[in-house]
Amino acid sequence: MSSDPRQAIAIQLSAHLDAELSAHRLWLALAEQRLKAAKTADHAALTAAASREPPVLAEINRLRSARERLLKAAAAVCGLRGAVTLGGLCAALPEALRAALDQRGRELRALLERLKIVEDHCAVLLRSGLSLVRDLLDAIAGAERPARSPYDRRGGVLGVQPALRGGLVDLRG
Repeated sequence: MSSDPRQAIAIQLSAHLDAELSAHRLWLALAEQRLKAAKTADHAALTAAASREPPVLAEINRLRSARERLLKAAAAVCGLRGAVTLGGLCAALPEALRAALDQRGRELRALLERLKIVEDHCAVLLRSGLSLVRDLLDAIAGAERPARSPYDRRGGVLGVQPALRGGLVDLRG
């Protein structure tokens, strides 16, 4: 065991980031399965992939909380104050300890970016599917949808002067 507490904390953080990477890779695989199932309208596969996600997400949340505690402990060891990020902690470590943590941090950020893209695609597909169902139900029920009017950036209808000129209270009396 090393006598340098910074090395010990760097080893713990490195192992922890490996666990986070593994959990996020699993989530990405499940999200990609959901996306594929949504694209092909494979309802059974979509349901199966979605049903496997809750334990993975629970583990990711547990790991995230553990990382925050570990970062606080590492900050204390390194003499850092305030909110500490992985990048900020890495900057306080010697170069020999910094490289592995920086690499894992970059891998995690890249994985999270990819995961966000996949999740965004899934959300768009599911929203459009739900919109189609809503439109079909409206058509079957004979309900007419109101014409959509264009709104300005403040939520008002274009071409119509707002009574309060954007204020919450009309101070003019």
